[in-house]
Amino acid sequence: MNRIAFVLTRMASASLLSACFLLGMSSCGKEAARSSSIARCFVKDSCATLSCGKEKLPIDVLYPTDLLAVDTFLLVFQHHEENMIQVYGTESLKHLGSFLKKGGGPNEVVTFGLVSQWYMENGDPKVVIQSYPNYLGILNVRESLKAGQTVYDRQYKFDTPLGKKLYQASHSVYVLDPDHLMMTKDPLRSGVEGNNNFFWEFYDCPGDKVTRQLKYEDFPWMESFLKESFRAISPDRSRVAVFYRFFDLVTVADLSSGRVTQFLPEGKSLSPAEVQDVDRRCLYYKMGRCTDDYVFGLYAGGLSVKLEDDPRYKDRNTLRIYDWEGTPLYKYDFDERVRTFAVDEQQRYLYAVTDSDAIVRYDLKGLSAGK
Repeated sequence: MNRIAFVLTRMASASLLSACFLLGMSSCGKEAARSSSIARCFVKDSCATLSCGKEKLPIDVLYPTDLLAVDTFLLVFQHHEENMIQVYGTESLKHLGSFLKKGGGPNEVVTFGLVSQWYMENGDPKVVIQSYPNYLGILNVRESLKAGQTVYDRQYKFDTPLGKKLYQASHSVYVLDPDHLMMTKDPLRSGVEGNNNFFWEFYDCPGDKVTRQLKYEDFPWMESFLKESFRAISPDRSRVAVFYRFFDLVTVADLSSGRVTQFLPEGKSLSPAEVQDVDRRCLYYKMGRCTDDYVFGLYAGGLSVKLEDDPRYKDRNTLRIYDWEGTPLYKYDFDERVRTFAVDEQQRYLYAVTDSDAIVRYDLKGLSAGK
């Protein structure tokens, strides 16, 4: 993995599971052991193989660092370029424009990682841009294309002492509605002592107050870097999937009920010794995306971390598809190494960036349209 990819992976991510965690694990089915309102379940590690047609797209950009498919737009991110977002039509594949500059100006970004959220509002696609530490912006894609520059519907500046403190101690921040945000909190950066579990704080912007907290992991003895995860919120903003880098584990959180469920394949264990020992440490989920119906994980399959940066090792990633109840539904074995991907829920395609910088489109019409 080159340096740019390494840094971006760390920006997108949020260490040792103790014996007490393992004792709390039980076979799931429809039942689950609970710890601090977190359910932990074993699921069958078997599913159907998805058949996907594929085509390499005539989009030639240097090192795409992220992708987003929303409405009729394909957004290709290049964090190293002056204009970091290139926009293409998903039907015509024509280049429609570019915007989002680096800098300290009103609509420019200072530090900007991977996109953590998009949604539709009144028929228009919105993308949440987190420019740390100065603002959170709701990007209007259509108006930005018309203006030839970045246009936000609104910005959250966090001018109050509490708002500023919360934002600066946050990782990814999600917009639940215009007045309410959900902030991913690192305990160390948040001043929490005696508990290193990551959690979400729900912030009422007009009221300038935290209304509740939701802990989404229960790893009391784990170092933060070993808990690296990629979080993805559903477009309807009701649920979040968490994909762990060093554990064969996917967590699903229902934001309304507060129910959090951790899914682990049957026959697998979460071994503290394996994660602590770099010679035994393995990679599982590189990243993930979700739609309102499905959860998609880019799965490395337990590849040794020592082989991740070895150009001689041509590992092939697998796409794993679950429903929101954690049931494995499909898998698809990519025939080349995939760096990142995006799912077009409307037209039912998956777009992937390979290690050769190619953008490839896969047909997902084999998936059922809904529940």
